[in-house]
Amino acid sequence: MRKNECTRRFLTGWVVLMLTATMAWAAGPQLTDQPTDAEIEAYAVYWAGAIRDSQTASGVTDAANKLTQAYSLQTDASYTFAKIASRQLLDVLGDMDETDLLVDIKTANAAMAISLMPQVAIQSVLKDLIVDDRPVVRYFGWSGYGNIRLLLMTQGGTALSTFEDSVKTRLANETDPRVLGMLIDAIDLPPRLPEGMDEEMYNATSAMLLTELTSNLPTYARYCATSNAEWSDTCAVAISATQRRLTYARSLDPEAALTAEQLQGVVDLMTVAAEVYAEGSTSVDELQVETVLLMRECEDLLNDSVKQTKGLMRSALSGKNADWKAHATKVQLAAMDWTMNLSEMGVVATDLDSLMPPAEDDADAETATDEGAAE
Repeated sequence: MRKNECTRRFLTGWVVLMLTATMAWAAGPQLTDQPTDAEIEAYAVYWAGAIRDSQTASGVTDAANKLTQAYSLQTDASYTFAKIASRQLLDVLGDMDETDLLVDIKTANAAMAISLMPQVAIQSVLKDLIVDDRPVVRYFGWSGYGNIRLLLMTQGGTALSTFEDSVKTRLANETDPRVLGMLIDAIDLPPRLPEGMDEEMYNATSAMLLTELTSNLPTYARYCATSNAEWSDTCAVAISATQRRLTYARSLDPEAALTAEQLQGVVDLMTVAAEVYAEGSTSVDELQVETVLLMRECEDLLNDSVKQTKGLMRSALSGKNADWKAHATKVQLAAMDWTMNLSEMGVVATDLDSLMPPAEDDADAETATDEGAAE
């Protein structure tokens, strides 16, 4: 399974801080073996507040650890603990001092703590996290959903429909590549039906994901056109996830394949990636590496869908030499060859003008690297 490496780097500093925290807060309320709701409330209020009020990074991460460790030790009260603590952490996230030098670490650790309490009870909080203005909060909102998605599918009903509605909306509207990468990771399903899960529900959810991922490929192509390595990486994650959903669909129906419109989306994304690649040079950088991986993922998906083994793009990419212009032209032509190869299935030449990057005021603030993440 392809993982979103840019997304991982986005959070490394915060994750390490949380996992290596020292015990800076020695005092504070303690929990009994079988805590009452009031005891959990007092504990959560104190330690969530400690995240917000700490004057040191170690104090922040220790407070977050106090909550996640206490949750992990619960036996009979884990659901209640998650419900109460996640709500307190949400309140703290809404009460951050943006002038605080530690605000990024505090925000990340509060959101992360919520995501590490995998109970259906946190869904009402996750709904708020995934639409927060701060990318890191949205990221951990989807991380939390990833931890409970199978629970939601098992429960069904309103819990599942709410999750699916959120997936549909945010796949179409998320503007940060790191967050979108986590969203796609979070909704990824096991390759086989989990034991005890309703098969009809699982099949319907898998089909929904295939439809939603492919319907948003034109949007992702526009972001790919910004020549941003993180977007190339996230688009490759989307294509890889699409291929896994197609593989599952084919396990149910050997003739399952992408529609003409879906094939068009994949070809358009490959074509845009080829244009981005052609703007580079013989000097390898992160954008070039991620864009090459994206084009290969696109070709794999196309081959899988139409049951072919053509290596048009791979062949063009392998011919890199000192004459960059000639090499780049071959890569662009390989994308055009795929269009011709699929013309009988309804695929037409990509309209590059329609896939120009979004207006700067729509995406610039979201896709720029977060200063807190860089630190």
